[in-house]
Amino acid sequence: MNQIYQKNLRLLEDINPGIKQKILNTDYSNKIEYISDPFPNIKIDKKTLHSRINPITEAENLIKNINVDKIEETVFLFLGLGMGYHIKLFIERFGNRIKSDHIIVIEKKSIILKLLIENLDASFLKNVTLFLDEEAKTLENYFSSIDLIEFGGYRVIKLPEAVGLASNYYLSIERIFKDILSSKLSDIITRFSFETLWLRNAIKNIPNLLYSSPINSLKGLGQYSSALVVGAGPSLLDQLGIIKPLSEKLFVISVDTSLPVLLKSGIKPDIVVTLDGQFHSLFDFTYLFTNKDINSKMPVLVYDLFAHPGIIKAFKLNSFFTGSLNVLKNSEGNQTYIDNPIIHQIKNRVLNFDSLPCGGSVLTTGLELALYMNFSKVILVGADLSYTSYKTHVNSSPLYSNALILTNRLSTITSKSVEIISKRKIFSLKSIKSKDVLTDYVLVNYKNWTEDQNRYSENIINASEDGVRISNLKYTTLEKILEKLLPAKPKIKKSKKLVSKEVLHEFLSGLRNDMNSLINLIEKKNFTFENAYKTAPYLYYILLESKKVLGEKNKIENYLYNLAVYLKKIIKKSLYHLNR
Repeated sequence: MNQIYQKNLRLLEDINPGIKQKILNTDYSNKIEYISDPFPNIKIDKKTLHSRINPITEAENLIKNINVDKIEETVFLFLGLGMGYHIKLFIERFGNRIKSDHIIVIEKKSIILKLLIENLDASFLKNVTLFLDEEAKTLENYFSSIDLIEFGGYRVIKLPEAVGLASNYYLSIERIFKDILSSKLSDIITRFSFETLWLRNAIKNIPNLLYSSPINSLKGLGQYSSALVVGAGPSLLDQLGIIKPLSEKLFVISVDTSLPVLLKSGIKPDIVVTLDGQFHSLFDFTYLFTNKDINSKMPVLVYDLFAHPGIIKAFKLNSFFTGSLNVLKNSEGNQTYIDNPIIHQIKNRVLNFDSLPCGGSVLTTGLELALYMNFSKVILVGADLSYTSYKTHVNSSPLYSNALILTNRLSTITSKSVEIISKRKIFSLKSIKSKDVLTDYVLVNYKNWTEDQNRYSENIINASEDGVRISNLKYTTLEKILEKLLPAKPKIKKSKKLVSKEVLHEFLSGLRNDMNSLINLIEKKNFTFENAYKTAPYLYYILLESKKVLGEKNKIENYLYNLAVYLKKIIKKSLYHLNR
């Protein structure tokens, strides 16, 4: 064993012992061999991985036209390692400006890395994140773990001959990488536009805490009972007839979008869950609010503090509040949960309460609520996560009804739905019925999130009539559930007043003082991100996202100044409603 090989093996032991073990287990190949003349190279049949004439010039061409202005925020994916000429040159030029976890090198063939470390100094690999013949799921977890705030773009650099040795593998990895990171870029802009809405709604909802209770009061209430969680997928329509008799035995948790569908079928859910803070979420409750017979038997509302305040006001004492935990996934796929900064602030300064993990959809919040209430069995319906029968939602849902208004003889509801669906990045997956069904990346993200929750497989049963298959959930039919003897469903007691008007007044007044201080910082030209964060730590994400989206300091200052003025007005209104 030569000295270079020994040194490089020690390096791999430090970087990733698993990769070292793969190298030790790798046999030599007659088709792939190392050559040293005229330059160190790898020969495959009659071809070489690098240029025979000048591999350095080839490496120069591979890494040219890199935008050095934003290089610190860019994630680089190198497909194919070879002898590493292009990667070594890249690190020499830019390595001091980029974190090693933003330089990702993927090599499919273990023999290529083995030949490299036997013959050349591989110390440059300590400056990269190296994956060797790794499964797609592991790489997907790593790409997903890239910090949204530290990320500003990506670039893929391919070593052509190396990629050609396993083209399907590399194409698959490149697609996963681009899908995830494109989604992250979109998420930064989306979050930036929504953070202000969420913050505004949280402030507007502070007076509602006089009437609502935290969901802590519901914890464990479902023990020894079973719950039915109802989504708004298109296939729900086929199950309404059997859900009605089941609703007498099962505790029904409805997402807001499916609420009017259930009510029109004579099914009153025990709980309705609302998450969305946008104005259009009010339409989910219009049927309930405008029908007196139904209105007199209101279901219990469980709402996120970012939900639209207009909904919560109508429920008053018949409501419970929570927050949504952001789910962070590390490179191993393990999950941690954190609160939004303003929710953290409310817990510290007003009242401590439990938050629920959120997979980005109100349906996942409904499932989490059922598990939080400790139901022995949770049956899921309406979880199509697909465009079943070329529909986006179940008939009679507000989204379906709004589309129906726009129809005429020449433009049917089906053509309208197809028009909406065709604007999305759609593809097909196998359904529960083993047929192809259309879905998109957003819906599949919800599917993937559900499949990542190992605890779901123990208690949750999918009884949806159609839609994509969720691999970690068992399947059954509602007819089989109806045949079983089910225990009585639990009763929910009305929420109790747990927080005083004085505490809420003090909290809102503190927020107003923070906004005055932020305005003062900007007016006196003392603005820095550190000062702004110390003044209002709940603006953490807004501060970071504004830096990403707006870029220039004067634009950021103008935005934050106007935001502080706007939030002062919202706080003033909340104080008025609190003291009425």
